[in-house]
Amino acid sequence: MNLKTKELVDRWRIKCASARFSQWGNWYASVKEYPSALLDSFGYALFESQADLMDCPGVKVTKQINIPEGISSLNRYVKCEADLPEELVGDDLLKEGARVSVFVNRFERNPKARAECLKIYGYRCQICRWSGSDAFIDGADRLIQVHHVIQLSDIGIEYIVDPRRDLIPVCPNCHSYIHLFNPPLPVEEARKRLKDRANTPLGTSAAEKLNAPNTGVAHL
Repeated sequence: MNLKTKELVDRWRIKCASARFSQWGNWYASVKEYPSALLDSFGYALFESQADLMDCPGVKVTKQINIPEGISSLNRYVKCEADLPEELVGDDLLKEGARVSVFVNRFERNPKARAECLKIYGYRCQICRWSGSDAFIDGADRLIQVHHVIQLSDIGIEYIVDPRRDLIPVCPNCHSYIHLFNPPLPVEEARKRLKDRANTPLGTSAAEKLNAPNTGVAHL
């Protein structure tokens, strides 16, 4: 176990006999000791035995461990860190909003809610239409984030999230932009500002992205 892997195992308090780290969560070295944790930059999946690993849907084991859709696509994936507080996740159904104390007050999130949202809208930003696959390979679509239209900091209680009504995929740039405002800028207003920008002499790039194909646009 290298230093970075050990640091994450200790930080996330993973109880395992071995661990492997992959930045994008696609390829891992073989595992001999169990329980074993496979980590990416934001979380991990734990396997109790070799049979558990071999039988896991989405995992291909040869000389290496290959997870084509990334470790975060697995149902057992536990997300531990994120760029923005609202990207933190928890577990169990689609309940959202239970406060936890880390270093600041944060909210639990369920990866099932994210997965359902992306199944509905796809991996393209619903503000600027950017997608990781436009510029990168190797699972870069996973860079897309999910914005919660209703701010749970305003609710402070658990509720059942509707992935179509309450969630929307946005790229890291647009996500950071709308959170510059308090309360966060509404998605429709962000779209309007981007379109207005696209009509200026310096807005050519924005205009091209707005014309990119999309699997579906969220109407809020």
